Amino acid sequence: MKPQYLPSVYQTHAAHYEGKIKIDKSKLLLKKNEVVSLRRFCDLISADMPAPFRILDGYYVGFSIPQIANEFDLLRFGTDYIVNIELKSKLPEESKIETIITQMHKQHYYLKFLEKPLKIYTYIEDDGIYCYDAENNCVESIEAQHLVDVLVNQNVDFDLDPDKLFKPSNYLVSPFNKVERFMSGEYFLTPDQAKKKKEILDSIDNNEYLFFCISADAGTGKTLLTYDIAKTYQECGKTVLVLHCATLNEGQLKLNKNYGWNIKCVSALRATELDSVVENPDLIVVDESHRIRKHQLDALVKYVAERNISVLFSALNGTGIQTLPRVLKEQGAIVELNDVQCKPDKNFTTCPYPNPEFVEAFDESRIWDEERSDIFVANDPDCTDIRIDGICLNFDPAQLHSRLWV
Repeated sequence: MKPQYLPSVYQTHAAHYEGKIKIDKSKLLLKKNEVVSLRRFCDLISADMPAPFRILDGYYVGFSIPQIANEFDLLRFGTDYIVNIELKSKLPEESKIETIITQMHKQHYYLKFLEKPLKIYTYIEDDGIYCYDAENNCVESIEAQHLVDVLVNQNVDFDLDPDKLFKPSNYLVSPFNKVERFMSGEYFLTPDQAKKKKEILDSIDNNEYLFFCISADAGTGKTLLTYDIAKTYQECGKTVLVLHCATLNEGQLKLNKNYGWNIKCVSALRATELDSVVENPDLIVVDESHRIRKHQLDALVKYVAERNISVLFSALNGTGIQTLPRVLKEQGAIVELNDVQCKPDKNFTTCPYPNPEFVEAFDESRIWDEERSDIFVANDPDCTDIRIDGICLNFDPAQLHSRLWV
């Protein structure tokens, strides 16, 4: 990515959206509404300048930090200071200030690691320009000339490569390796993480589901999201039990000792009863679930079964009909069999995705069951993988042997 002249950016994008030229999707920097905002912003700051080229050149448009996905509308790097400008369409008056402070605080967090003075602004269409005060986390409405002076005086560095400036390790906070930063909230979830978190918390609040799964490739932030949900739940006055399927690490011990967390090794489930370790939590989190043992899983199933939660089982036209229903029933669960999918069928005529990793595997069961069961359980065809449609489990699929998908 190279620094650009802003009028060239909005003119070429406007021509694209008008159908006059074609810009490859991978090179589109602005949405249609953002083109208008950028043009109006340029008109505002250059209105009284006979030669505005100096303040309209040298910007990185739509830059994202590698591996973090945080985007900046306009970034201008100087040897003396860095300018960040966010562009907004007109915002509701009642939420305007809160909205822009939230974003500017986030942008300041990511930029402060560059260890240069920062000047952060937001332009709102038909409103004006706001300057961010990081020390007091507030904003002030300013005249356009204030920003013009900042841009004129900046010693722009046109040779800088922003991809080499940002170190993802500064932002990837681990609940275990950076406990203090995690507990003080010195991190931000990615948009995808924040979306999943909201979906899970909303579902819990609405009693829509009892079990949830967080699964993704290694290094994508599953652990941070899982523990962030647990932290948020505790901050709301709820009780949370974290069952870790390995020896507790130093960070988990610190969370227990210094912050009052309730993280226990899954070996506590050697007994057939969970009550001795559960202590009536509002949320149970199972971490590193690929290491859970059968007797430990049995204890969890028994705990659920004793609370009259029914289970719908589907073998996905495989061999699991011979084993899992019997195990569930032995633990006291009420098991409904999806007759349509329980009969072995090498062609999988009722299951286009005979892999419980894919949510589509449950489509036939949902239609068949309607509203009779609380949980859906499915095996893969050779009965090595299990998925429960719904327990908050966190695991690395690359390490799985016999897998539990939840």
